[in-house]
Amino acid sequence: MSENYLIALPSLTAVLIQGWLFFNTDKRNLIKTNLPLLLLFISLFGISCIELFTYTKSISPNLFVVKLYYVFCSLGLTGILIQSIKLSGIKPTIERKAVLGITSFCITVSLLMLNTNLFISGIEQTSYSYTRIPGEHYLLIQLYFTLSNIFTIYFLMRGMKNKNNFLHSKKAKVLLYSLSPLIISGILLIALMQAGSGINGSIIFPVLICYFLLLFIHTEKEEAIFSILIKIPVTKERHSLKLINCEIQKFLINTDMSKSFEDNRFSTSLKTLINSIENILVEHAVDLSHGSQVKAASLLGISSSSICRKRKEQKI
Repeated sequence: MSENYLIALPSLTAVLIQGWLFFNTDKRNLIKTNLPLLLLFISLFGISCIELFTYTKSISPNLFVVKLYYVFCSLGLTGILIQSIKLSGIKPTIERKAVLGITSFCITVSLLMLNTNLFISGIEQTSYSYTRIPGEHYLLIQLYFTLSNIFTIYFLMRGMKNKNNFLHSKKAKVLLYSLSPLIISGILLIALMQAGSGINGSIIFPVLICYFLLLFIHTEKEEAIFSILIKIPVTKERHSLKLINCEIQKFLINTDMSKSFEDNRFSTSLKTLINSIENILVEHAVDLSHGSQVKAASLLGISSSSICRKRKEQKI
């Protein structure tokens, strides 16, 4: 019995974190501005609750509960896919049609899942829980889950290159990094299940879902996006900040304050530091503006000729 509760710890942690996030989120604003995100929130919370109740034996093995779990998974993946489409920068008319089509398909699949045995025909006991017995057309569900993951990655990568909406491109970058562990685990799990393995990956999913939700909710606050990006090792934002920190550290190490005041080297060192930081910020702004020096100048509040001059000086 104690082993069951240990296995349930990740799900319990996920329920507590998701509950805290839910009660500390402006739900009225979400309903008005981003209803799909609220529905995604609810579906992911449902997944964690079912896992928790299953592991702790709070509910008995039940085919309906297993089907409901898969419905929540479908709704969650669809919600994430819709969010990625909204950030992708595709034409509004195509976006509306895509969202409507995907939503209709997801609702149809969910109704068929709950009311028929086409996808899940029964349940079987595992060492620590129970899992589904595939129905005649279960392969379609696996295909749907796999394609949802693939298209989510595609739309987020497209969104990262969105030149028309700077904020959306940053959100897409954060979501791609936050989703990567969940998507990779999901694809590996589907592959193992298709190979005949009875593996149940629900022990690791609560942790990955919480990681995703924590970052996702923070992207609703514009000021929080940069603070997230500088913590991710491979981002340009972190690289720029690291370069600035290196320049400041070199300045502090190489500048002996007392001697510098005597031989007038302090002012020279400070000018070098300021120029180095300016060059880093200029390159970062140009990179954010997709190579446009005019946009970068507007972002920094200086003239484009100043940027051109600084970049030339840097190359000399």
